[in-house]
Amino acid sequence: MGPFVPFPKIDRSVRAKLFLIVDDHSRLIVDGRFYAHENARACQDLLRHAICHRGLPGVLYPENVPRNIFGNYVVGGDRGITSA
Repeated sequence: MGPFVPFPKIDRSVRAKLFLIVDDHSRLIVDGRFYAHENARACQDLLRHAICHRGLPGVLYPENVPRNIFGNYVVGGDRGITSA
């Protein structure tokens, strides 16, 4: 759980959720951001930003993410998105 958005806390505030993309081999944090809502748009936004800055990953292993969150979003490489 992250900080309240907006801060300082008011009646309409919600807890921010931290989304991270971590390289499994080097443990490099490729990208990470706080989002107010935990949904497919937040995942896709973070993934799009990471791909623009670091390039396409060979394989993406989503963890703690429902299988349908990516929809038809296919990531490059020869194996694409797989479940861990």
